[in-house]
Amino acid sequence: MGIYGVIHTVGKDITEITPVPVLVIEFESLATVLLTSKLGPPISSTQYKIGSIIFAGLLKKSPINSLKKFRRNCFIWFVTDAIASIFSIFVTYSLKYFFN
Repeated sequence: MGIYGVIHTVGKDITEITPVPVLVIEFESLATVLLTSKLGPPISSTQYKIGSIIFAGLLKKSPINSLKKFRRNCFIWFVTDAIASIFSIFVTYSLKYFFN
């Protein structure tokens, strides 16, 4: 798929964006990442950027072009976070067991 596939999915398939709101999307996702990182939870700048793009599309009254791809991406985000959490717990307890 590569980076072109990701950009195409986000910028065309999920919601149509033009170059003008891209600057706003970048600043909004940057501000959200900075604010959330101050609060302490683990964050994904990619998730914030995709959320910003979807929100910008909704503000323009632009429909979600591919609801199937949007649902799949949401599912993958939740599954990825769950797998990363389980893996982190496993590694933490394994290291505690071996080094204590």
